[in-house]
Amino acid sequence: MRLIKSVSISLIAKLAGFLIAIPTSIIIARYLGPSGRGIFAVLAVITGIALQFGNFGFHASSVYFSAKDKNQIPSIAGVLIIFGLTIGLFASLGIILISLLFPKVLLGDIPFLFLVVTLISLPFAFTALFLQNLLLGMQRIYEYNFIDVAAKLLTLLMIIPLFLVFKKGIFELVIMSTLIAILTGTAFAFFVKKHGSILLRFDYSLFKRMIRYGSKAYIAALFAFLVIRSDLILVNYFLGTGSAGLYSLAVGFTDWLLLVPFTMAAMLFPKATAIGDSKSELTKKVSRHTVVLVGIACMVAAIFAKPVVPFVYGKAFTLSADAFLWLLPGVFFLSLQTIFMHDFAARGMPPIVYISPAIGFIVNFSLNLILIPKFGIIAASMTSSLAYFLMFLITLIYFRYISDARYSEVLLLNREEIAEFWQTWRDKILMVRAG
Repeated sequence: MRLIKSVSISLIAKLAGFLIAIPTSIIIARYLGPSGRGIFAVLAVITGIALQFGNFGFHASSVYFSAKDKNQIPSIAGVLIIFGLTIGLFASLGIILISLLFPKVLLGDIPFLFLVVTLISLPFAFTALFLQNLLLGMQRIYEYNFIDVAAKLLTLLMIIPLFLVFKKGIFELVIMSTLIAILTGTAFAFFVKKHGSILLRFDYSLFKRMIRYGSKAYIAALFAFLVIRSDLILVNYFLGTGSAGLYSLAVGFTDWLLLVPFTMAAMLFPKATAIGDSKSELTKKVSRHTVVLVGIACMVAAIFAKPVVPFVYGKAFTLSADAFLWLLPGVFFLSLQTIFMHDFAARGMPPIVYISPAIGFIVNFSLNLILIPKFGIIAASMTSSLAYFLMFLITLIYFRYISDARYSEVLLLNREEIAEFWQTWRDKILMVRAG
């Protein structure tokens, strides 16, 4: 499947998920308020951190090895399922132990039972993460996207009666989310078996090769995730669940803006792996278009954030708009950095893939420890944007070095692309006027 078709399908799916997530987010925010949303967000971050610490790079290995050799897919699927369920169980037990030893650091005011219910889904979440990326390596783009959209739609369809009809609260929402996570992991396994096969046997030789490649992806993804999500944990620790709820909404808005570049990067990875382009011509083209698309999106978001957020979510979330505005520069730089990182992944994971996010994490975490207690969630936004800029600068310099490209080739549309871009938008405008 051509890259543009893969990206188009994925973007349509992400847009559908985005449109579903909006009313979901509004209902949760308005019904539970900042504190309830903060509890739900912190539990989600704990699960996310567990996935990052425990995946050992198998999400990347599943794409890389399946794209390289499709004959290995049944064995890869078997390794992923066995490892996912096992590591998910051990991760759940580890988190429970940590929360018992250091309850204030991990949970704050969140009830312990909420965490236990959430962690039931963790083995299935690991399996879903691995098998979704296996579908990407198999180029099963429809299935790769469909399950995500279906899970979001099911969430919306369940919270409407949960909150608006039965008047339930945060605990019931946690139970519902756990059930959906279990169904999602099962669905990914179904589609992998449907379009290939699963050899439910632990191939130790394959496991060693996957973990050798994945370990480098693991370190990179772990630091990258911590840069993006550790500030929410610190906000909850220093400022409480109310502030965590406000900040989580701002971060959620950035996730929506990052849908396009993250989707483009994800589709680029298997393509770049398969073609082995040493000059990275495809990556340069994707990068140039990302500058334009994300730049426009960030400017539009900056214009509408302040009036829209309080109107839609309520005046209690006004501060979320301010935090979001300070995150916007970081969104732009993180978008480009993500494109470069997926190109590096296709090249076999050079050390830059973990050096860059490690520097970003150290800077972000250190500044947050100092500034969040004094200046609140705005400080968390500012330090995040600074960290994303540093990561972008480091990866840009390295990408230019290995691809032998000028900065203009990486960041600026060429004349043909500008003409094509202008022609496309002019045709759309004329069609609208004619209609």
